[in-house]
Parts: sequence; structure tokens; C-alpha cells
Amino acid sequence: MEMDVKKIEGITIVKPRFARIDAPISTEFKGYLVDLINNGNNRIILNLNNVTFVDSSGLGVMIALFKTLKDKGQLALCEIKSPIMQLFTLTRTDRIFSIYHLESEALEAFNVVK
Repeated sequence: MEMDVKKIEGITIVKPRFARIDAPISTEFKGYLVDLINNGNNRIILNLNNVTFVDSSGLGVMIALFKTLKDKGQLALCEIKSPIMQLFTLTRTDRIFSIYHLESEALEAFNVVK
């Protein structure tokens, strides 16, 4: 998977380098994120700045990630483009995810000052 991953004070920031999170890549994307969690990364910021399209399978991956981390970690999403934000609003998942405009705001929410 083409992703940038960095750690800042125990927070894992994942930034996909691809534009689409859809059926052809959703299984691999989910596997990659689950591997991160299984390796002890339980505070994750998913930076979607490069992503321009998410379908239902991509949304399903993010919901599964949220459910996996719900009791043992934290998940935040940031830098979401307008069409994708509309998907979150339409499906009302904007009510379950912690969503921030900027990565720095998401870090602040995790009590990390960058």
C-alpha cells in the first residue's frame, strides 16, 4: 500500500497516497490498518487529504477501524475533501467519527502539540 505513516508522541498518522478508497483496494487497506493496530498502534489519525473518492466498502473499512479501536484506542479523521464529507454527512457517520479540518487539530485533540 502506498501510504505515508509517521508517529508523533505515540500517535500514528496514516496518510494514503492514493485517491480512491473503494472496493478494489478496501480489503488490502483494511488489512494494512488492522496490522498497524495489532502491532500496538491504537491511537490513529487517518489523514484523507489525498483521497478524492470513497465508496461504501471504503466507508465500511473506516467503520470497522472505528469499532476495532472503540474500546482500546482512538481514531480521528482529518483533511477530508467536501465530496467525501458529504458521504459522511449523508450516512450520518459524521456523528460517530472525530473529524478535524487539519492534522494539527487532530493532534491537539489527542493532547499533542505540534
